[in-house]
Amino acid sequence: MIQYWVGIRRVVLAGVVFLATAMPISSQEAVRLAPGDTVTFSVIGASGLDRQTTVGADGTIYLPLAGKITASGLTVDDLRETVYTILKDRAYRASGPNGEDVWRELQPDEIFLDIFEFRPIYIGGDVYRPGAIPYRPGLTVRQALAVAGGVGRAVEDSSQQNLMSLSENRAIMVGRIDTQRIGLEQLRTDLQALNAASDANPHATPVQPLTGDSPSELETLAQRWLDARADLRRSRQSGSELVLNRMDSRLDVLEELESASHESLQFEEDDFERIQQLVERGVVPPSAETDARRGLLQSSIRTLETGGEVLQMRLEMARFEEDSKAERTNDRINLLEQISQRTAELRDMERQLQAINDQLAVLGAMPIGAPEVSVDIRIFRATADGVEGESATPGMMLLPGDVLEVTVSLPDGTSPAMR
Repeated sequence: MIQYWVGIRRVVLAGVVFLATAMPISSQEAVRLAPGDTVTFSVIGASGLDRQTTVGADGTIYLPLAGKITASGLTVDDLRETVYTILKDRAYRASGPNGEDVWRELQPDEIFLDIFEFRPIYIGGDVYRPGAIPYRPGLTVRQALAVAGGVGRAVEDSSQQNLMSLSENRAIMVGRIDTQRIGLEQLRTDLQALNAASDANPHATPVQPLTGDSPSELETLAQRWLDARADLRRSRQSGSELVLNRMDSRLDVLEELESASHESLQFEEDDFERIQQLVERGVVPPSAETDARRGLLQSSIRTLETGGEVLQMRLEMARFEEDSKAERTNDRINLLEQISQRTAELRDMERQLQAINDQLAVLGAMPIGAPEVSVDIRIFRATADGVEGESATPGMMLLPGDVLEVTVSLPDGTSPAMR
């Protein structure tokens, strides 16, 4: 196992401890072709034979004139010799000087076959940029780590970066909780003012201030909202009182008219009886009785109409008062619903804040800038016996298709990803 000493922000190679046993994977193996490698093939003077072909999953490639050839397991030199042997002295049709078709025999020095692109190296684990790395002959483990940005991603990601993210989330959550609490207190104060206005003179129930000597901007806005609500409530109450006063004045007038109508009706009834007696005695003609009856009927109609208007006004006043009470009740219900919802949201925010505090407490067990961690680099390589995995050294030469896995361990033996 190789060990590095790394800080949170920078990885510094301080020493390497090698395993006592030799690794079975040779760092000086010849590069052999395998599925995924790409080779180029061309013949001088025969551009139509140019090919770029990739070793297939079955380990073969297809070349003009040669057909399907097994390439997997061969070095580039081995494959070149195989192709030379197959195509040596083989004739192919080419264009002559005058454009005519001529047959030519292939010569080894006319055939070119080389590697175009090897399979990439794959690096993963606790590095800054995990992923595929193009293979170049002579590539070492140290060089691959450099291309991947170095070791230490997990340490930084799970300590400083996570700590900063959690701290930021905590600050945001604390702000949201403060806002929620002020809003909740704002609603409760408004509900108290509404209840007081329902039980007493609304003009005598000023809203109590939320803030102290040094109110925050949010508290100031909340107080302004409460003041505006109190002003609106007083305005609505004053409007309701004005309407009721006008309706009451109108009722007084109608009741006076009703009283006068009753007096007029009584007079008409008395007058009708007197005229009836005069008609019976022959003092006045019968038409006088008819006129008196008509006057009595009209007076009765006016009395009934006035009584109906009085009754209608009383009903309207009662309905208006009920509507005003219903409006206050609806306001109270809406405030209670908002208080209930905001209380539930506040409890949820407090639980989230507690979870963040717990995570910060766990991260706090490992101070930022922890001086030492160990790094284990393992290489996985396909061989004839399957995939073998062993510890790697920084100077080890890599081969196409190798997979590097980098693991960072903290001084207590745990992984940063578990923090």
